[in-house]
Amino acid sequence: RKKNACVVLKNTDSNRGMMVKAKDFIAWGDVSDDMVKKLAQKSEGNLFHLHPPRGGFERKGIKMAYQKGGALGYRGDKMDDLLTRML
Repeated sequence: RKKNACVVLKNTDSNRGMMVKAKDFIAWGDVSDDMVKKLAQKSEGNLFHLHPPRGGFERKGIKMAYQKGGALGYRGDKMDDLLTRML
C-alpha cells in the first residue's frame, strides 16, 4: 500500500502464485534468517516501512524486470542485498 514497504510471507504455493501475478509491481525473493531478524527490529506486525535504497535502484530503475537490469520481479537470493541498502 505504500512505497518502500516490506512484507515477509511464508514460501507457500499460494503466496508464490500471488507474487508471480504481481511481479510487474513488486520486487520479491528469498530472504535469509539474519535479514528477518534485522527486519524484526523495525516491526509493525508483519509490515516493515523502509527507506529508499542507498545508491538508488538498479541501472534501469523500477520500470524494468530484474532479469533485464531493472529492480522489479523475482530476485532470488539477491533480495538481501536490496533490503540491506534499504535499512
